[in-house]
Amino acid sequence: MCNFLSAIVLKNLDVIWDLKYPEQHEELIKKYNLVDDKIGLYLERFCRVKFIPSNLNELRNKDNWNLNIDENSTPNWFDEAIITNKLWIIISNMFVQGERGFLEKGCFILLDGAEVEDVNNCNIPYMVGNSKVGAMWGSSKVWTIEGDSKIKDMRENSKVENMQENSKVENMQENSKVKNMQENSKVEVMKGNSKVGIMKGNSKVRVMRGNSKIEDMWGNSKVGIMKGNSKVGIMWENSKVRVMWGNSKVRVMWGNSKIEDMRENSKVEVMKGNSKVGIMKGNSKVRVMSGRILK
Repeated sequence: MCNFLSAIVLKNLDVIWDLKYPEQHEELIKKYNLVDDKIGLYLERFCRVKFIPSNLNELRNKDNWNLNIDENSTPNWFDEAIITNKLWIIISNMFVQGERGFLEKGCFILLDGAEVEDVNNCNIPYMVGNSKVGAMWGSSKVWTIEGDSKIKDMRENSKVENMQENSKVENMQENSKVKNMQENSKVEVMKGNSKVGIMKGNSKVRVMRGNSKIEDMWGNSKVGIMKGNSKVGIMWENSKVRVMWGNSKVRVMWGNSKIEDMRENSKVEVMKGNSKVGIMKGNSKVRVMSGRILK
């Protein structure tokens, strides 16, 4: 979430931002009917700015946050010190530490040690350290999970865009989504139309149901069971899928990848190395193999 926090500074040095659009300037301009006019090189009415941390391990340090002016030039009425202080007040009011029962309809930053039981319709730019969330509800979003942060349950239309290091999601239900999982990230259960964009390192998904999809799996990534119309785009190195049901598809598998059981109309387009398929039923197809089919 490289655009967090995005805000608009008016000529009177008021700062405008919105928890629904914490990374979007243009939505703010539309919402407040701002006119994007210029006199010479300078914007007369407002200025787009971003307030971005340089190190996610130092979020509580004001000096770690950088004020970026998102214009071709700085207006002559702009006061950097005043605006930096105002943006820091906004950010510091988002910090969550210790135990919290419920967060709703807000923008929050979960610091190391934060433990939240339920999150509903919230924007969470960062979860860092050992922060934890019991359940995510509604249209809640987590933009970046760092360190050993964990989410136990994702429900309804909750989303995680980026997971790094050893962060985990234990249970994803309904239309929950994870865009990017890196290193040793794990998802134990994905239900409904859940999706994972990229999984790297030793990432694992134990169960995927419904129309779940994984576009890329890297390293020693594993999927325990995929059902319905689940799909895997690419699996690299020693990736494994134990069972695939329905019209599940794997497009490319590399290295020593294995599929133990494929049923109904499942398809694998390319398998390389010593890849293996245990059982294929129905109209299942393998287009290219550079290894063995075990039946």
